[in-house]
Amino acid sequence: MQLAHLESAAEALEKLDVDALVAHYAVNFVFEDTAADVTITTREQLRRYYESLFSMPGVAFTDVFVFAGDSGRGGGEWTWSGLGEDGNPFSIKGASIFEVDDSGITRETIYYLPPQLRSASAP
Repeated sequence: MQLAHLESAAEALEKLDVDALVAHYAVNFVFEDTAADVTITTREQLRRYYESLFSMPGVAFTDVFVFAGDSGRGGGEWTWSGLGEDGNPFSIKGASIFEVDDSGITRETIYYLPPQLRSASAP
C-alpha cells in the first residue's frame, strides 16, 4: 500500500493534478521544500503550493521515479522544467525523501538547487 501511494502521487505530479496529488498525503503530514525554506502542514497550504507551482509557464515534471521499503520510508527523483520569471527555460533535477504509511504520505522533504543558485555556481 505504501508504494501504491507514492506511485499514484508520482502519476498525479506528472499530470499536474493538484487534487489527486494532495489526496495522497495523510491528514497529519509535514512537507518541506528545503530550497525555498517552506514547511507545510495542512492540505490547504499544500494545495496552494502546488497550484502556484503548476501555474508556472511551461511547467512539467518528468522522469519521475519513486520507491519505498518495508520500513515506510522511500525516495524519488524527478525533473522539474518550465520557464522562469525572466522567460528563460530551466530544467532542474530534484529528489524527495518520503515517510509513508497506509494513510498516505506523512512526511516529504524535497531537495534541489534553485535556478538562481545554479547559474551562480556554474563554472
